[in-house]
Amino acid sequence: IQLPASLSKENLSNVRFAFPECPKLKNITISEDSPYCSIKNNCLLSKNGKKLFFAISCDKTLKIPSRVRTIKCGALALCTSETIYIGKKVSNLETGALSNDYIKSIIISKDNKHYKSYKNYVLNKKDKSMG
Repeated sequence: IQLPASLSKENLSNVRFAFPECPKLKNITISEDSPYCSIKNNCLLSKNGKKLFFAISCDKTLKIPSRVRTIKCGALALCTSETIYIGKKVSNLETGALSNDYIKSIIISKDNKHYKSYKNYVLNKKDKSMG
């Protein structure tokens, strides 16, 4: 899927709704001229790479790009990876960010200061709530 360079900032979080029944979606691209977003590892990101809006994966493992700090609500809804690796910089998981029937394992960097994995759950280190 080629996303238009004109994709507005306001519509970035809504891209996932455009492909609700496309679990076999294998590739997304966008023009480098896009002022608001970029693509890395089949992840639709903010231009600076700090917010993850949408991800797909054809592999068994999806590694969230290292610059990501926020994973938006529903960002992994269409991801078919069984294992998700979350790096040390992620500090904000919006409600429903990891909702997905395909995910069997979530691995969080031991250097992440905000979250940790526990029995396939994500826990907030500060208050021990589920992430």
